[in-house]
Amino acid sequence: MRRIVKLLLSRLGYKIIPEERFSGSYSPSCPLLELRGITDLEALYNISLSIPGMISPKSGQMLYTLCAFQKTHGDVVEIGSWQGRSTSFLARAVDDSSNGKFFAIDHFRGNVGKESEYVVGETDLSDLKENFQSNIARIGLTETVEVMDMDNVRAARELEECSVRFLFIDGDHSYEGVKKDLQLFVPKLCPGAIIVFDDYSKNFPGLLVAVDEFLTETKASRLMTYENTLVVLL
Repeated sequence: MRRIVKLLLSRLGYKIIPEERFSGSYSPSCPLLELRGITDLEALYNISLSIPGMISPKSGQMLYTLCAFQKTHGDVVEIGSWQGRSTSFLARAVDDSSNGKFFAIDHFRGNVGKESEYVVGETDLSDLKENFQSNIARIGLTETVEVMDMDNVRAARELEECSVRFLFIDGDHSYEGVKKDLQLFVPKLCPGAIIVFDDYSKNFPGLLVAVDEFLTETKASRLMTYENTLVVLL
């Protein structure tokens, strides 16, 4: 049956995209036409399932869309990468849009007091960075992702000259942690930048307070939420 369908499509003038075009597990969900430059969001969804992550694949698809179609030019910064699920969407967006550089900031030690929640293999978390790099390599994004294995203060200092168009905050969810992220990286945002706060919910009261204080102090022009995620356009 599959051969018959291919034959019919061929006679109608359509070209089938060969599976070899897609490295690793990157396989299109509907490979009917050879349309270069078109990203299959379902394929990105399926890829992300093989990567441990705190966000849902559906949320990742939204991250990709917001970042890939953003008209503002600049770099993309992710605070909190863990094993690379959110990274897989955002780095692909940077790669596909050719808009800026991508920086993944994570010290790969988990959040203080919650280290057990970040265990994948080794209980001392010593394998987190290696796993992250392996996941990114497997999906072909090593050249796009610049890993910053360090604390936020040092990362902000090293990114002093950056003009950031997209900031994804998914690090320390405490009041102090979120305030620190904002103090360090908001000054690097360019006009029209997007900030995405993960886990904007009652489960993280400190995060809610810190973000709400930020919103009262700034002139955010648009707000949107999805799956306990808050999107702010400055």
